[in-house]
Amino acid sequence: MPLLARYLQVLQRVAAGDAAAGPIALAPTSERFHWLTAPRSDVLQAGPVHEGTCPGEPAHMLAALFAEYVRA
Repeated sequence: MPLLARYLQVLQRVAAGDAAAGPIALAPTSERFHWLTAPRSDVLQAGPVHEGTCPGEPAHMLAALFAEYVRA
């Protein structure tokens, strides 16, 4: 589990644009997004890309996504 936690921390730092996370973190936001969601990434593929929009209450959408992708 510690290795997975390290991977997740690096992904979070890349998403935030933290320069200490490496050259990908310095790319524009759109490039970082595409890199983080690359369907051919062999390191960690959490699930299909979700565009981040929700038609209703965000808390309900989060619960639905959690049920679909995490509990499944």
